[in-house]
Amino acid sequence: MIAVSNFGKSLESASDMLRNDKEIVMAAIYNQEDVNVLQYASETLRNDKEVVMAAVSKYGLNLQYSSDMLRNDKEIVMTAVINNGDNLQFASEMLRNDKEIVMVAVKRGRTLEFASEKLRNDIEVVMASFKNIGRSLQFASNELRNNKQVVLASIVCKYDDSIQYASDELKND
Repeated sequence: MIAVSNFGKSLESASDMLRNDKEIVMAAIYNQEDVNVLQYASETLRNDKEVVMAAVSKYGLNLQYSSDMLRNDKEIVMTAVINNGDNLQFASEMLRNDKEIVMVAVKRGRTLEFASEKLRNDIEVVMASFKNIGRSLQFASNELRNNKQVVLASIVCKYDDSIQYASDELKND
């Protein structure tokens, strides 16, 4: 307990029994220095909602170490993408198709590439993705890459080289 409280990564060297001790794992998660210790917890605790929520609240990237079941938990995934939108890549396919989650994610990262095909064809989602990077046009559907309004919106963003991802027809416009 003292070791993980002082240095959360000490959990990596702990026995299987201690990696399955919720109190010890929680102490490692709350350690101020180490943010990515969920990977050392037992499979059982990587499927414990309280443990995973604590871990993704501290460092959203911990979502990648959670169980498949919890990667499909909307509350957990929302917490992870609020932390950093790029964590959408670790969400279940179902939640990559959840517009509410994807809208939060695209406003907080370069994540349009991790959204479902359906949402990469949603003009609202694609336009919101330009808040961070116009180049996200490359992950939009072919239909939207041929939409003049969408392409112009991507160009006036922080990066003006997104025109390279427009349809050939609009490149010649």
